[in-house]
Amino acid sequence: MRIWRWFLFITVMLLSMSFDYVINGTGSVNEPTPFVLDYSLDTLGYPNIPANNPLTVEGVKLGRLLFYDPILSSNNEMSCGTCHIQSKAFTDGKRLAVGTYQDTLSRNTMSLVNLAWSKHFFWDGREKSLEQLVREPVTNAIEMAQDTIELVDELNQNPNYPKLFHAAFPDQEISMELVSKAIAQFLRTIVSNGVKLNYNELFEVSEQYYDERTESEIIAEQLHIEQEESLRGTFTRLAKMCTSCHGGPIYGNESMANNNPGATTMRMKAPSLVNIMHTAPYMHDGRFETLTEVLQHYSEHFSSLDALNPDLRITTNNQLLSYDIEHAEEVFELFDDKGLMSNQSFSDPFENTFNWSEY
Repeated sequence: MRIWRWFLFITVMLLSMSFDYVINGTGSVNEPTPFVLDYSLDTLGYPNIPANNPLTVEGVKLGRLLFYDPILSSNNEMSCGTCHIQSKAFTDGKRLAVGTYQDTLSRNTMSLVNLAWSKHFFWDGREKSLEQLVREPVTNAIEMAQDTIELVDELNQNPNYPKLFHAAFPDQEISMELVSKAIAQFLRTIVSNGVKLNYNELFEVSEQYYDERTESEIIAEQLHIEQEESLRGTFTRLAKMCTSCHGGPIYGNESMANNNPGATTMRMKAPSLVNIMHTAPYMHDGRFETLTEVLQHYSEHFSSLDALNPDLRITTNNQLLSYDIEHAEEVFELFDDKGLMSNQSFSDPFENTFNWSEY
């Protein structure tokens, strides 16, 4: 009896190992490695990471490849990175985005920064999920125009992607849902912890003065220079005018605002001002080539903007000087976070000599 029990135990163990090998392709279950997101909790707060798509090293790696791979477009000529160019702060330098078959879209390409803290996406905020945001341009007929069945077939036939998907999502078949999840994971790693302005240079105050006060308190204490024609005067006036929509550590928030007097129903997302000097043309329709034009627009329509957006409590008693219009770009240069535009973790892996076996 003991021999039969021992034989039965060995048989069950062998069958179990064989089943695991067939299901997972290996002799053991290899769970993806959690990805540690580098961000400042004190500055940004907690990110919005969906429970069904946690960040993993394997998922982020796969997402970066897919983001830059033209396999996502129907003619294999356009990737997400075609429109979101890292050196242009993940914009494309065009007034309006252009699709894979050269169709002109109706909106300007948005920068990609701190999407892990966003709750709605696209200029008009129509999507509430970053995963759904990814799916839309891939399948849109005038953007990447990809058929999801054909995409899945191409990915399965690729000699490298099946094992990468298996590593990131070990118990699932390749699908458009997993493509979206992987790219969303990668996008959530593009983080700016905000720009720490040099208040010593701007306001001639000590570092200790800055450390003991919030930015709002510093601005409030500098109102006596609001008519001064200087960089600090321009900064103070811009801060009063712009922070209703462009506030917080990255000078952008989730508020939707009507920025176009005359179109009373159109509300658009307030984008981040981080790296704003590198994201021209400006506005959702790319109508302005320079920040000077943007400021002229807002300066001329300040009262009507307040009427269209009463919930934002825009300060209407602030007027920009002609000096501000001329020197505003000197202020906006202070909002550069060039690390986003040079970080190799966000770069196109296919740009240089690429070896799949090393990735």
